Amino acid sequence: MFAHGAISCQIDSPTRDVCIKEALQDMLPKLKNGMAYLNIPPLDPYTINDTTIEYKRGDIYAVLTLKTATFHGMSEAEIREVRTKIDDYGMSTEVDVFMPHLSAEGMYKANGRFNSLKINAKGAFNMKLKDTATTHKFKGVFETRDGERFLKIESYDVIPTIGDLKVQMTGIFQDPELNKIAVEFINQYWPLFYRDMIPETKAIWEPILLTQLNAFMLRLPINRMLF
Repeated sequence: MFAHGAISCQIDSPTRDVCIKEALQDMLPKLKNGMAYLNIPPLDPYTINDTTIEYKRGDIYAVLTLKTATFHGMSEAEIREVRTKIDDYGMSTEVDVFMPHLSAEGMYKANGRFNSLKINAKGAFNMKLKDTATTHKFKGVFETRDGERFLKIESYDVIPTIGDLKVQMTGIFQDPELNKIAVEFINQYWPLFYRDMIPETKAIWEPILLTQLNAFMLRLPINRMLF
């Protein structure tokens, strides 16, 4: 047992992946407030600060900075499937996660242009995401320290898809009607924007998640989770 009752799994069992899935699902509610002794920050809400995203497409160019963004609903995720491969040197893992409802709010700043129209915006935003599915892929190598074996994650990739997204934003334009039109435009064409922004957002998120994952994995021996 580890981490306040989380499940440990038998490494050679044919049901190892099912056991890991159950262990992760069991831990999610416990991660809501974080686990400081394992270097795990609060999961719900989850807050990021000062994240900058650049977007280019045709006549649209914008640099968007999320001054603060707080996400709600991650602790209610469903772990749908886990796939692992383990050898003498390391472990590769894929985890399919489904979140029926996510929401986020915060403050933003944006600069750019739309055709000949300059954008110099800042304000508040709120967004609601429905049916978000992600596949998390990570690979790690085993390290031995003080007689214990740890898993150091060397690569991390996350593939996200969103069923639906609704956004509310203030401050895009000072004129309320223009601001309303801009928000309606975003809500209508968000799949196009989202698809274009995936490489940019992954470049931001993946190093953050890799660092946080290793902060946990290099503190808790893997041989206590897989025996």
